[in-house]
Amino acid sequence: MKKTCSFFILFIILSSICSFSASEPICKESPYGKTVYFTADEFKTAFTGGELGKIRLSVLPESYRGIVKLNGKPLKELSEIPVEKIKRLTFVPKSGVTGSIVFLWNGAPVSGEFSSDASTVTIFIEAEEKASETSVKANKNNSFISKLFDAIKKRFKK
Repeated sequence: MKKTCSFFILFIILSSICSFSASEPICKESPYGKTVYFTADEFKTAFTGGELGKIRLSVLPESYRGIVKLNGKPLKELSEIPVEKIKRLTFVPKSGVTGSIVFLWNGAPVSGEFSSDASTVTIFIEAEEKASETSVKANKNNSFISKLFDAIKKRFKK
């Protein structure tokens, strides 16, 4: 009984902490090796604490994964960005990086303080497709292989 009760109380506390966030997560996808651009509307839509006035980048991605920039200049943690400048916010992935990259942000209303609850920006960078591109090029350029595949197709059609 004691363990169940403790777990239940912990669950209620965690649920209440998670349910009062002042912003929703932002998720983006990007092709391999491409810079990711942000819009003010993405952050305005995600912010649930009134009219968004500015954001603060509370936790940045690891530098070996890529760099968050404003006007082409790298940003540091706790950088504050007015809503009108968000359109100049980018993420530049390092060469070879794929998968999910996450950083945290807090929003502040036009006439207010930053929310204490951070929200996530998750960027999914697609895997590079070099191997499949190379095999397709090799197959197109190798007439022997093309003829062999054609012969096999004909044999199995019968």
